[in-house]
Amino acid sequence: MCYSCGCKMPYADHGDPNNLVEEHLKKAGETETIGKAGTKAARENTLELLQLIKDAGEMEKPKEQY
Repeated sequence: MCYSCGCKMPYADHGDPNNLVEEHLKKAGETETIGKAGTKAARENTLELLQLIKDAGEMEKPKEQY
């Protein structure tokens, strides 16, 4: 999906650059912060953090650090 709306289309931003799409994860994977580990690492890190937020019951407003 555009990771925002639930459409299950990972590359479609639907004309709104604020929707999260694969390009965002690709760019995140190229950062020095994660040692340019790639899209897979960025996706895994994102999934891990989202699961922590979900498990804590804080999907509406996560805390600043987990």
